[in-house]
Amino acid sequence: MAGNDITDILRIMDIIAPLSRDMENAGRLIKNSFEHNYIQRVSDAAKSERDLIKKKPSREIIMLRAFKNYANKDAALRIDSVISALTVIDTIRSIHGKINAHSAKIEGASKNVSSPNAALSEMTEIVAALSLMGFIQTNSEGPQEAEQ
Repeated sequence: MAGNDITDILRIMDIIAPLSRDMENAGRLIKNSFEHNYIQRVSDAAKSERDLIKKKPSREIIMLRAFKNYANKDAALRIDSVISALTVIDTIRSIHGKINAHSAKIEGASKNVSSPNAALSEMTEIVAALSLMGFIQTNSEGPQEAEQ
C-alpha cells in the first residue's frame, strides 16, 4: 500500500511539473504581449510627444536656456534639471489634453457608443508620465516567445 502512495505522488508530480512550466510560459507571454501592445506603444507616443514639445518649448524654457548662458557651471546644471522637469510637465499636460479631446470626440460622435473608460485614460496618462520620467524602461522589440 505504501508503494502505491509513493507511486501516486510521483505520478502527480510528473503532471504538475509540466503544467507549472506551461503556466509560467503563458504568464511570460501575456506579460510580454501586454508590454508590447500597450506599454511600449504608450511609451513611444509619450516620447514622440516630448520630442514635439522640445521643438516648440514654452516661454519659460526659452528664458531659462537664455539665462543658463550667463550662469556658473553649478547653476547651469540646476537650470538643466529645471528645464527637464518643465519639459516633462509640458509633455504630460499636452498628452492629457489630447486624451481628453479624443475622449470628447468619441463621446460626441454617437450616443449609442459607450464612452471610453475614464480609468483607462488615466492609466494611459500615468504610464506615459512614468515612461517620461524613466520609471518604465521599454525596448522596441515585439513580444518574445516563451522558452520551451
